[in-house]
Amino acid sequence: MKSRMALKVAVIIVSSILFPSWAILSGAEIKDPDLEKAIRISGLRGQIQSMPAAFVMTIPADMFSDNQERSRFYSRIKDKVTSESLLEIVQETFSKNIDKENLKQVLQFYQSGLGRRIGHLQSEALSPYAIKTIREGRRFTASLDSNRLMLLERLIDGLNTDRNNIIFRRLIVRLIGITACKQPSVPEGYVDARLKLLEKSFENDYASLREITLNCFSNTFRSLSNAELEALIKFHESQEGTWFQTTVSKAFEKIIIETIRSIERELGNSRADVPAR
Repeated sequence: MKSRMALKVAVIIVSSILFPSWAILSGAEIKDPDLEKAIRISGLRGQIQSMPAAFVMTIPADMFSDNQERSRFYSRIKDKVTSESLLEIVQETFSKNIDKENLKQVLQFYQSGLGRRIGHLQSEALSPYAIKTIREGRRFTASLDSNRLMLLERLIDGLNTDRNNIIFRRLIVRLIGITACKQPSVPEGYVDARLKLLEKSFENDYASLREITLNCFSNTFRSLSNAELEALIKFHESQEGTWFQTTVSKAFEKIIIETIRSIERELGNSRADVPAR
């Protein structure tokens, strides 16, 4: 039970924090100066640097036959799933969906005082300290008044976070299944039983997952006043905010799929490297 809850928290932290603010990234190879500037001042470079480790965090340790195999797998993923490879996917997605006028308005928002503050919060969203705060922040969320909770719920709904969480959870279940099936020591029938239990835990526990999502948002944006939080909501509800978020979601889904493919390949390679016993 404890391990399933830890996995839930890991999945929701990654999807809830990244989906509302994924618009990304290192910018080193981005040729459009406006896009490069928007990415820089949005404060999201730290997120993309943390993303490979965040993906690995969602894979239960008991899906590996031993610690050596787990360490070998993590090392391979670190080399293959990099911030540079994720950036390439995002660049391609934005190049296919670029809108200069909307980009100009996005840039204007992030150049404002509030936008810069939000950029900083998003930059730190996947830091170890921030994740620890989110995990331990239920008491803070419970202390919020109805008006604050209403604003947070509005932000969550406006970003289609529940839909995005469903997509992410399904992909994580697939990833865990791939991981387990590559382990020769896993007993027959264990994988199917584990995945069914996980799917049931995810899909039939909406209230718990929604609570974790609310906790993520409330802690990430806890330093914003209600008026500032409402301004953030209005940005996401605007034409430029909708364009930005839609493009980000497309990029995110591509990143998840490509990451799973890379992990599947590396799992096969890691098994091939195991000495015969």
